[in-house]
Amino acid sequence: MNNFFVRSVEVSYKNSKFNRLFFGGIHILDYGKSIKSFIRISPPKLNLEHPFFYLKVNRDTPDTLVCLQHWIDVVAEYNSDFIIICDNKQLELNILEKIHFNSNNVRFISSYSRPFKKIVKRQKIARRWLKAANAHLTVFLHAQKYAVKKYWNIDADDSLILQPKSKVCHLLQQAEKYAEENSCDGLAFDFWVTKCKGRHWSLGIVYFRNTSQILKLLNDSLIDWKDYTNFTSVHNIDWVLTSLKDKNLLKLCSFYVENLYFIHFGRFLGDMRNSYLACWKEGYMSYPIWNIFKDKRGRHKIPEIDDLLKFECNVTEESCLDFAMEYLVGWKRDRI
Repeated sequence: MNNFFVRSVEVSYKNSKFNRLFFGGIHILDYGKSIKSFIRISPPKLNLEHPFFYLKVNRDTPDTLVCLQHWIDVVAEYNSDFIIICDNKQLELNILEKIHFNSNNVRFISSYSRPFKKIVKRQKIARRWLKAANAHLTVFLHAQKYAVKKYWNIDADDSLILQPKSKVCHLLQQAEKYAEENSCDGLAFDFWVTKCKGRHWSLGIVYFRNTSQILKLLNDSLIDWKDYTNFTSVHNIDWVLTSLKDKNLLKLCSFYVENLYFIHFGRFLGDMRNSYLACWKEGYMSYPIWNIFKDKRGRHKIPEIDDLLKFECNVTEESCLDFAMEYLVGWKRDRI
């Protein structure tokens, strides 16, 4: 069935496959040799034995599948459960057709918007950031509704940690351990905090714990954008959370991993501030691509801020480059 109104998609998992049937764009039935189940009959049964993963996707580019596949592999290695948050039906179909899953328990939800109209209006979230805000707020609401106490909230369509899945699990577990022992409400990977000299706590790859109060705080405590005009003109939900951190209403921290290489996908040369290859080494966050252009303003190498948490996970530059070459190119570096 090739038309959009009624469509069956073949999904790969482990050493098997199943088909997912859509009717009018709505997921109706999964069927195969060992699976036959109608959905929407009962609330989802989530495996909460390990931290849950919310994988948010929105960009419909080849990079999306590259990033998402690695995160799916990481979740499988973690023996955790996940939900993909996606507001693009065609992208959902592409993911089902091209991603290899670890089980037939593949769930998607769309972002909610109606429950958050008051929050985004009162916090004056910019129109261009409304979809992103709704996706993040959906995570908080879903976690609250289904009693998900510990979870990772990940921008899975543009973030790639250049390490094998087992090593990524290890570094995430290091972050979890710190957050639990130090009562952090949220512990974020260093997307923006170094670049903004500590002023901007940001979402992207974040471990959250016990966040049932966040939606109430976002509704009750308004950001005063005048306090942040010297730092940003971007009115997004990340800055609202930063304001809750600054008011000591949430304990939000950030971390990095020594020697780690990381890619934030995007347009790279067309938007080098927001999409980048970065590494953390010897007290600096550096950008190898910027360094090629001999940036005279020194933006290719930024000192790490004092309160940024440093985790040692036995990561080396060589291991990052080895993984990048094999995962992204399909070659081992000794072939070059």
